Amino acid sequence: MIDNPKFKGKWQAPLINNPNYKGKWKPRTIKNPEHFFDDYPYKMTTIEAVGLELWSMTENIVFDNFIITDSKATAESWATDSFDIKKSEEEAEAAKDGIIAQLIATTNARPWLWAVYITVVVLPLLLIIIYCCSSSKDNSVKKTDEVSPDDPAEEEQEEEAQEEDDEEAASDSTSEKKSKGALEAEETEETGAGDSPRKSPRRRKARKD
Repeated sequence: MIDNPKFKGKWQAPLINNPNYKGKWKPRTIKNPEHFFDDYPYKMTTIEAVGLELWSMTENIVFDNFIITDSKATAESWATDSFDIKKSEEEAEAAKDGIIAQLIATTNARPWLWAVYITVVVLPLLLIIIYCCSSSKDNSVKKTDEVSPDDPAEEEQEEEAQEEDDEEAASDSTSEKKSKGALEAEETEETGAGDSPRKSPRRRKARKD
């Protein structure tokens, strides 16, 4: 760092004196003849009405049985005498309608629940029905000890296999007969008509000494 002899500090915008400046602005206050300071704010008059401001997507919301108190014991005893009794009665009435009616009633406020019902209930039932129907068709013919006719395709295959076996046996027998006949012919040629030695068909050439 090199010192700068001309450095005068951080730059700030120059200020111009304003002769009309009267200090920081404040909103004007108007005297209220009915204003007073309450030394005991907790001492209130009787409440005749309660107002609620709610933001909800559900219609027909009803509120009742409001209580304003600073005692927890008083609130609990009042709830057991009113809220708990009413809640039990509402649950009993809902149970009379049945679970299906309750599920349908909930879809009136939340239509997207139909997609949940279909994926959770309907699809598994369809898959089970399809599986049971397909398995019942496959097992329609039960296995018994009674003699049942074979399929025509199997009979044809068995006949063709039998014919092939017969042809192979016939060819083997003919080849055996031929081989036996050839052996007998060779033996007769070697021995001749009787026990005389066999004459060679070759002719010997005379030597030239």
